[in-house]
Amino acid sequence: DRKLDFSLRGALDYGGRNSSVSAQRNEAITLLKEVTKYNSIVSAERINKSAFMKELSQSKVGVSPFGWGEICYRDFEIFIAGALMIKPGLHYLNTFPDVYKENETYVPITWEMDDLHQKLEIVIENYSDYIEIAENGQRAFLDGITDGEAFVQQVKTITG
Repeated sequence: DRKLDFSLRGALDYGGRNSSVSAQRNEAITLLKEVTKYNSIVSAERINKSAFMKELSQSKVGVSPFGWGEICYRDFEIFIAGALMIKPGLHYLNTFPDVYKENETYVPITWEMDDLHQKLEIVIENYSDYIEIAENGQRAFLDGITDGEAFVQQVKTITG
């Protein structure tokens, strides 16, 4: 029972630093502001953390473009809130916890985001078919941050 179909809230200005950091976020916000047939929040305006998490928990979909890198806090906030994450594909990236599994823990889009409108519409119009992906993402994230033994084993694997 989430009242928002999708949301994206994120900083667009990184204090005059490298404009490539905000390029994908600017593009995502521009593209998503064109989508007017759904109930959504698309904004660069900052709100307090509590209000932000409430907003995400009321969203079916959280869109997470890149920022300083491929992974950003918003990814984890989306997982915690139980929303379905749409994000540029990360099939090549190995992480711990392993939360970036395309079409299993999140829905990938191209880095150019030329399929963002299409994927968003498919997901929203068929949301019940995608709830399991959101649940998988949330479970993978929570398991990864609460399984101390898995963390120790991962460190042992890296350090030999």
